[in-house]
Amino acid sequence: MRILFVTPYPPSRIRVRGYGFLTQLHRAHEVTVMVQCASEQELADVEKLRGQGYEVLVVQESKIRSARRSAMALFNSLPLQAAYARSARFTQAVHQLCTQRPFDVVHVEHLRGIASMQQMANSRSHPFVWDAVDCISLLCKHAIAAGPSRAVRMMAALEHQRTRRYEAQILSRLKHTVVTSERDRQAMIELLRTHTRNLTRDDAELGAGISVIANGVDLEYFRPLQLERRRFNLVFSGKMSYHANVATALYLYHQIMPLIWQQRPEAILTIVGNKPP
Repeated sequence: MRILFVTPYPPSRIRVRGYGFLTQLHRAHEVTVMVQCASEQELADVEKLRGQGYEVLVVQESKIRSARRSAMALFNSLPLQAAYARSARFTQAVHQLCTQRPFDVVHVEHLRGIASMQQMANSRSHPFVWDAVDCISLLCKHAIAAGPSRAVRMMAALEHQRTRRYEAQILSRLKHTVVTSERDRQAMIELLRTHTRNLTRDDAELGAGISVIANGVDLEYFRPLQLERRRFNLVFSGKMSYHANVATALYLYHQIMPLIWQQRPEAILTIVGNKPP
């Protein structure tokens, strides 16, 4: 198949889910990547993908312009992160590419990716697969209670209801959605039930177009090294600029490790990740 892979950021070893999809699809299909870039690091990630043989088309975005869009969304019901990523230039670039080339399916990554693709998805000119990754409104709900900082908790409270409405609207219009876990799938089914106000349809019918594809591990890349093993060393790995990973690491340290240290005082916790706070 000819697949257009639309993403609001370049897939990489750090942004691993999109990278996993991309590498697996590339083995059997013709994949073109259309990506937004807003930093030198993201442009460097694009060059790495190109060096691996991927066709990557870039629309450069200004962080100032994106922040301005988020600020304007304070006066309407659009989630701030959707407003941040919604780019008329990006939408136009994707639309122009689709008029020039035939694609069998458009794969869109994340809530931020679909923010620029809503009009095209509604037109149903191409089959769409939306990899929502998470149910973001469920993530907001958890962040309200367990966010690692007051600022994160306040932002989650602001975004929660906006994101619930937005996700429900998107889900009701798309035929194919992918999420990481069954918990996210169930949360999206509940969003659909609330949005449609239909109490007669069962979960199987409401969730027929929502599939679970868990994150995988690249066993060709991650191989054991011939090094001395460190016994009782636990490693937590994640993108540590992401608030949910920060909250998880703190919970692991404060709530779980004391139980382990009671039995194994020599145990070590190592937290590994990009841009830790």
